[in-house]
Amino acid sequence: MEKPKNARILFLDMMRFLALFMMIQGHTVYAMIDKEIREGGSTGIYIWTFFRGYTAPFFMVIAGAVFTFLLIQENNVRVQHNFRIRKGLTRVLTLLFWGYLLRFPVQSLWSRISQASADVAMAVDVLHIIGLGLLTVMTVFTFSRKYIIGLMLVFFGLFVTVAYLSPHVTTINYHSQPQPVFSKDYLGVHLIENTPELADSLNLHDNDGLYIQSVVAGSKAEELGLQSGDVLMRIGYQDVCSIGELPIMESRQIYGRYANIKVLRGKKMVDVAWNYDRKVSLFPNFFTLWINSEKTYAGKSSPFPVFPWISYMLFGGFFGAWLAFLNLKGRLSSWMDIKLAVLGTLLIVWSEIGDKLEIHYYGKSNFWGHIDGMGSSPNLVLHRIGVVILVGAFFAFLARFIKKLPPLMNQMSRNTLWLYVGHLVILYWIRPSIYRERFDVIGTIVCVIVMFALMIAQTKMIEAKSKAGSWKAYWSNVYLKLKRR
Repeated sequence: MEKPKNARILFLDMMRFLALFMMIQGHTVYAMIDKEIREGGSTGIYIWTFFRGYTAPFFMVIAGAVFTFLLIQENNVRVQHNFRIRKGLTRVLTLLFWGYLLRFPVQSLWSRISQASADVAMAVDVLHIIGLGLLTVMTVFTFSRKYIIGLMLVFFGLFVTVAYLSPHVTTINYHSQPQPVFSKDYLGVHLIENTPELADSLNLHDNDGLYIQSVVAGSKAEELGLQSGDVLMRIGYQDVCSIGELPIMESRQIYGRYANIKVLRGKKMVDVAWNYDRKVSLFPNFFTLWINSEKTYAGKSSPFPVFPWISYMLFGGFFGAWLAFLNLKGRLSSWMDIKLAVLGTLLIVWSEIGDKLEIHYYGKSNFWGHIDGMGSSPNLVLHRIGVVILVGAFFAFLARFIKKLPPLMNQMSRNTLWLYVGHLVILYWIRPSIYRERFDVIGTIVCVIVMFALMIAQTKMIEAKSKAGSWKAYWSNVYLKLKRR
């Protein structure tokens, strides 16, 4: 592979800033607006939700493209000497660290937590997938870097493979599904679902409670005083409706905490004192939460699992390698808006053809995963990426007339990770401890403006720290300036 020419792609910088804008406003509106408005289905909310669906794809495609393009720029040195590789590995560790830290249940530092809280903390989010995506890009680059066209083909092949496997992988539940505490091999009770006849004889509604058919001699249930013929009505604060819901209900309990059991015995409601005794388990769901969005037995799932979300990073790798190839041939700035418009249109046409084929084969569209036993279609992935590329075509057109972005936009784009972390810390760590009320539309818009002002301030601090050389030097300078006043 020849040495690529150094270049900075203006339309990519514009796209990075738009991705940052979409991310910050999306999270802020979601966290601050009144839930009744957010879930009300108004035209404005529908439009906001529609565009918000493109935020993560936009973010991931651009992250993959920019990193791959810059990685290829340093292809003239050995892999072990490529500072982009070293910087990328550091970035991967940073992304994973902050990905888990932002979800860390702080209350676990001073008290026990439920299994549901533990599963939320282990769930995979955008930062995790970007980290894994960057690691994948570096791995593919290491083995294919000598042939840029081969690099493009590998990325594209991986993208197509993940996109088309996703509908099938996302229907498999890999999580550990332990038996509930109320089972014959743990607590020592045999439960059966309530029946209309049984409910009628006990003056219950059809779906109330679970009938204790028998209690195992010498079991924990016998020690607690549960008896055959009891109807299990409540665990803690939760009404019992079905055996299938027991694992989810129990996952909300906390080990060692009082979880009063209510049973109907004859015509009388009886309280049975019990301390919940299942400990929180981190494994093996720590790994299975990476794979897809199937729920754990605690009823929790990952918002951004590997299937299908890493496909956006893989396409970003292909996109960045393609841009590097054009740069190598000296055609990076030649009709780029037209090239991107053609590429984006091809992806959307591919998506539409795929959707028609699904309708022909299955009898209905699976675009949103409406076919039983399948996850969302690869056509959704293709459509979203096509829209991202068409937006890039628009910015490439603007780049014909705009030759330089304002310094602040470049600074914010360079510090996307820290702005991502910063605004989430404000929204989900600091804000709840100060003010928990939500706002109407006008109040939420004000919150978005304030959040952007805070992110600008954070950017200025980071840039000043870079000039000073370290945070210690930065705060020393701040102290000296304040002292002079």
